[in-house]
Amino acid sequence: MATMSIYKHNINVDMKTFEHNFYICYDQNKKELFWETGEEQASKKPLRRGGTIYIWIQGSIAYQSHISAVPPDWKVYLDNIPLPQTFHHSLLLVCKSVQLLFEEYQFVCILDDNRNI
Repeated sequence: MATMSIYKHNINVDMKTFEHNFYICYDQNKKELFWETGEEQASKKPLRRGGTIYIWIQGSIAYQSHISAVPPDWKVYLDNIPLPQTFHHSLLLVCKSVQLLFEEYQFVCILDDNRNI
């Protein structure tokens, strides 16, 4: 299991554990981000509020952990080391932690030590 902590304006607003997938989505109507785990999404089809998936994180024991894509306006840190701020596609997560920063949001993911990396 991986754990995602979500901060807005440096205040912890949510924490979720997930076994396989975590989605960060954008609600065009409300102009805000929302997030859900693969387990939550499986029980609601389509996405809970409609919207666009911005980032899909796959962090599981069965597969190599990766992020589907990171838009260039997001900052990415792997084990607290910043990556160049550019478009990242299929970013392999050979690390213990991932931080994603966008505007007032910060997503901090601690990945499972027993996964394939």
